[in-house]
Amino acid sequence: MKKLVDIIILLVIIFNIIENNVLSLKFNKNNLILSRKRRAALDHTIGRFDEIPIKYKVNKNVNESLIDKAVKSFQKESCLIFEKDNLLNGSGIEFVFSNDTYYADVVGKVSTVIPLQIGIPKKPTKVGCVIHKMLHALGLLHEQQRKDRDQYVTIFYNKINKERLHNFKMGNFIEQETYGIKYDYGSILHYSRFNGHISGKKNKFTMKAKNKHYTMSIGQNRYFSFLDTKLLNKRYCKDKCKNEEKITCYHGGYPNPNNCKICKCPTFYKPPFCKFVKKSPQKCGNKINLASKNYQTLKMKGIIDCYYILRAEENQKVEIIIKKAKSLLTQVCEPGSGLNIKFLKNKALSPACFCGRTTNYTIISEGREVVLRYAGKSNTDFFELQFKSVKN
Repeated sequence: MKKLVDIIILLVIIFNIIENNVLSLKFNKNNLILSRKRRAALDHTIGRFDEIPIKYKVNKNVNESLIDKAVKSFQKESCLIFEKDNLLNGSGIEFVFSNDTYYADVVGKVSTVIPLQIGIPKKPTKVGCVIHKMLHALGLLHEQQRKDRDQYVTIFYNKINKERLHNFKMGNFIEQETYGIKYDYGSILHYSRFNGHISGKKNKFTMKAKNKHYTMSIGQNRYFSFLDTKLLNKRYCKDKCKNEEKITCYHGGYPNPNNCKICKCPTFYKPPFCKFVKKSPQKCGNKINLASKNYQTLKMKGIIDCYYILRAEENQKVEIIIKKAKSLLTQVCEPGSGLNIKFLKNKALSPACFCGRTTNYTIISEGREVVLRYAGKSNTDFFELQFKSVKN
């Protein structure tokens, strides 16, 4: 009888492999793992959870409040709905205890009868780590695996642990889908410059950003970037506002699938239509600062959140010199702390983030406008910069 049951289970697995285009099958000591080859982004027809709500189960010894917090963030940022089911044994997501690290079995749904597993270690500290793995489960891949990644990062394969190499390889181009969304250094799915390094190496850099201003920004695991949620919503919610009255969204914003009358806006910009930068406390001073051919100074200190626009005339750019700045130094400078600067034309992209001590650092804008945020978290935080207009 046991042999018959085993045969039936095996046949079910094989059926699901064929049905869902799974490319490989592997085992570990605890679980059967259905595994696809890693790709830069899955085509919208592959590995998608089409049964809404998506059911999930939290196993024993897993931090349930952290999982629930991550689930709520997905429901806030997208049209997706999740439902907890402690008896789950079919399609869905199962959060299981992991002894050492986070993991996701696969990228995208692979079975209609077996839940996809996400491993959660004993002491997870950030909801962003759970968000990262849930995005994989929903079919989103690492940013550095995109087919256009060589335009944005340099990979040092000789510094990468062999067991992590698959996370740096570009996937099958045919199955990639970026929905026209640009490469984002600030994606929560982007590895840091140290991820996957070989233990004991003096130089631990496994990659570097080709745009040097983003050197310290890649690898944030705090929260979705704006383009992370835009990609997620393109994959799952693109028809949500199809029959609603059309609205105009600025700076790369798009109709909010949870309220089609307003836009979901990039960081720094505010709804309803993403046309204007968020307000700042009066103490921050002038929000809009017009650049001239002479240097002007902008500075602030202490615990405060300020937004500024530095704007040159048509056919001019803005030159910024960060004379001095200080905030908490972290391995990855995260958005929402220290000095965050959007100097590229595309304001939907994540800002370049600066933390620790910065002195005499120069940035020249891509277009005529720079938007920056100073997010002071302590009384000793500060920044002082000079800016002026320069020829295009």
